[in-house]
Amino acid sequence: MPQLPNSNSKNIDITIHSPAGGCSCKLPAKSLDLICQAEGLSKVRMLDHFEDDAAILKLDSDDFLVSSVDFQNPIVPDPKISGEIAAFNALSDIFACGVDANWAEVILALPDTREEEQVYIGQKIMEGISSACADVGCKIVGGHTVISATPMIGLSVKGRGSAAQIHRKSDAKVGDIILLTKALGTGLGVAAQQVGALTKLQWDEVVKNLRTSNYVGAKLGGSSGVHAITDVTGFGLAGHAGEVASASRVKLVIDISSLPVLPGITRAAADGVSPELSRGNAEHAEAHNIALDNLTDMERSLVCDPQTNGGLLITCEPEQVEYLKELCAAHGNSVTAIGVTQTQIAGEPIVSFSRGETT
Repeated sequence: MPQLPNSNSKNIDITIHSPAGGCSCKLPAKSLDLICQAEGLSKVRMLDHFEDDAAILKLDSDDFLVSSVDFQNPIVPDPKISGEIAAFNALSDIFACGVDANWAEVILALPDTREEEQVYIGQKIMEGISSACADVGCKIVGGHTVISATPMIGLSVKGRGSAAQIHRKSDAKVGDIILLTKALGTGLGVAAQQVGALTKLQWDEVVKNLRTSNYVGAKLGGSSGVHAITDVTGFGLAGHAGEVASASRVKLVIDISSLPVLPGITRAAADGVSPELSRGNAEHAEAHNIALDNLTDMERSLVCDPQTNGGLLITCEPEQVEYLKELCAAHGNSVTAIGVTQTQIAGEPIVSFSRGETT
């Protein structure tokens, strides 16, 4: 094995190789929809499973495999922290289904640089991935590595659960309270940091948010009164709320004034800072009956901001709100009530944004 680089090389900024960090590097939803119309794909797609944040496949009478894959560009300069964040982001899809992440395979593309630097970066990324997996009891069982001009970090994750345990984004009920477990603004935060628009304290809060696990979702498995769960990631709050509304056939009414936002992000958005994917998210949202017309440019940027390892969007019975606040607090997550679900009426938006009262 080559020797590790000297101490000066330990200040490597891995983001110099990645033009768009975290979930900002995702393909726009419109392009993804078109790609999934590829000829022949429909013949090999498995239909007898649930499509959710993860694929949910029945194994036997009451046991399901929950499977997902997620990878991204490095999002912060430190390769170890980038590995940790990418792992938490990938694990989140399993937690959003209400089950534990049991096994993971690593996906790793390392930059085409000198060998000793490549080894150092790879080791640090793996330290971050290992730390994230150890925190939630997920075992690494293999993986695949390549060399690439643009680094990528991710996991293919598997979990198991019973039908009673699993929550899906199609399970929302009319009259539910909508909860969000993290503040918004990580995509904007990364973009703002790149142009020097955040203070050190504000950037520290962004990184803290990125490094907070959504493991509490696994603890919600089978909870009575908890209905739909999804994680808010690359398609932004508007896009993921739209998925819940469409799958559950309910309308989500979100109070724009109640949304938790990371420090410094509102100012950055008002000053015109915006990740590239935000524009595509807004276009896709409006094309799918999500009403953004009454929002300011800053508010549109916020609800369409691509989140990396964003919070869980949960719908639950009103009586469960206090219980969820206590449970989430015990796992390092905050909870904010941001709206309600209503009857979906033909011709009306499936997601709308109000100011103040949402009932």
